Amino acid sequence: MTGYGSFRDAPTKTWGDGGFTKDHGALHSLDGTSVDEFSTSDVVEVLYHGDTGEDWDGTEAAIIRLEDGRLVGWQTWWGPTGAGFSEDAYGGDAELWFSKPENLNTLILQAFDNLGRSLCGIPRDGLGTL
Repeated sequence: MTGYGSFRDAPTKTWGDGGFTKDHGALHSLDGTSVDEFSTSDVVEVLYHGDTGEDWDGTEAAIIRLEDGRLVGWQTWWGPTGAGFSEDAYGGDAELWFSKPENLNTLILQAFDNLGRSLCGIPRDGLGTL
């Protein structure tokens, strides 16, 4: 499984200071879970991760577990004009989805489209719970 530090693009790598912002992106709670910011040291497990590989542009999807128990999921993109977590020409528009562990399947279905689920090796109809 890929480690969080090797992700192509991630929210804690670019939070604020010209990176992902709540002005362009969005933070969503599926079930009342806090959408408070987190740091790399808060990430305790990468549950799912996949990307389209090295290329001019592509897609990346991930679900992580934080130290406080929250799950965070997203599917984003990169390319010559920006990236989901980097506010350059067209970037900074990633959406992060937060949930409790018991709502993992809902998180998967909300945060990922069919490509995101495929990149992470998840069936189209999701998985279930942890």
